[in-house]
Amino acid sequence: MALVKCEDCGNDVSTAAAACPNCGRPMDTTLASLPTGAAPAPTPTVAAPPTAQTPQPPAVPPPPMTAKGIWFRRHPIITVILALIILGAIGSALSKGNGSGSSGTSANKPFTAASTSTTSPATTSAPPAPKMTAAQEQAIQSAQNYLSMGSGFSRAGLIDQLSSSAGEGFPKAVVIFAINHLQVNWNEEAVKSAKGYMAMGMGFSRDGLIEQLSSSAGAGFTHAQAVYAANQVGL
Repeated sequence: MALVKCEDCGNDVSTAAAACPNCGRPMDTTLASLPTGAAPAPTPTVAAPPTAQTPQPPAVPPPPMTAKGIWFRRHPIITVILALIILGAIGSALSKGNGSGSSGTSANKPFTAASTSTTSPATTSAPPAPKMTAAQEQAIQSAQNYLSMGSGFSRAGLIDQLSSSAGEGFPKAVVIFAINHLQVNWNEEAVKSAKGYMAMGMGFSRDGLIEQLSSSAGAGFTHAQAVYAANQVGL
């Protein structure tokens, strides 16, 4: 018989023994066939099958920081100021909206008789024009007749003609009223008078014609009107 070492206590145990007499460890009976001093063949170890691993999703990289986020982080004070400005603008807009609403309610007030007390200037009728007297109407008609002759009357000459006792004899105030209510081009009247003087064949120089037209003893035009007439007749 061969002896083998007990794996627990290390004592020599006969291969024929069923258990170690020292510690009571059961002995492997297959060891009896081994030669003395030979070590038993190592029991082959069977590798455990590889455990299937659950595939993990690929890691998603964090989104890149935008320029806007970087700017606000770099300028926190300016960011706070901008936020305050925006809040102030919103508050101002809301206050204006409330103000317009209050004005709108006043505009929708019922129409009362007090609102009709003031009349718009556009709807106010113009006062009727004063009626002319008979003398004023006759003076206007007489002045138009003299002007239609084509001989050329100045304003002063026409007033003298209508108000003098040798003329029509109207009161001077009535004559002035009548002439003021006529549309007369006195420059053209001066031209008519200048042509009448030149048609007499007396031979007027430029200075002589201007003198004749502007003097009180002549036609009674203003100096500017006389110069205009002389220019128009070619002198």
